[in-house]
This record gives sequence, structure tokens and C-alpha cells, in this order.
Amino acid sequence: MIDIHSHILPGLDDGSKNMAETLGIVRQLHEAGFKTLIATPHVLEGRDFLSPAEILAATEQVRQAVTEAGIPVDILPGAENYIFPDLIKWVRAGK
Repeated sequence: MIDIHSHILPGLDDGSKNMAETLGIVRQLHEAGFKTLIATPHVLEGRDFLSPAEILAATEQVRQAVTEAGIPVDILPGAENYIFPDLIKWVRAGK
């Protein structure tokens, strides 16, 4: 199974607070049968704004920690994008 909405990037939004918590969540999801998780931190203008570069870097840190912990789960980058007036401009600008 694939989890397409998970807040597993430590400290970036209201999800996982640290890497130990992230690894615990990933272990539980693996035990429940998940093979792929898409990390989806909040992206909202004026609040919780994260750039694609920040999301990619945090995803890579989690991916490395999951691999080192021996948990056979793929971690992919994503975002929970809130709709706001300038969203299309942000996407086109690579924000």
C-alpha cells in the first residue's frame, strides 16, 4: 500500500517532532503493510511555508534514516498545498 498523506518530516509542521518519532511512525506503517510513504508537509502562504528545496532536503534526511534503521519503506517528497490566490504563480515560479 501507499500512504499519500503523511506528516513524517520532523519539525516541519504539526506532524512528527523529531527523527525518533518519524522512525516510530514509519515502522508502524510498515507493520500495517505500507511500502511507500509520501511526505506531505503543509504549504500555505504566510504560514507553514516550505520551499521545494526544504521539502526535498528533509525527505532525503528521512529516507537516509529509514534506510539506516533497516525499514524497507520508500519515502517520497510531496506537499499538502492549501489553495490560496497566488498558488498558481508560486508553482510556476518554482516556490
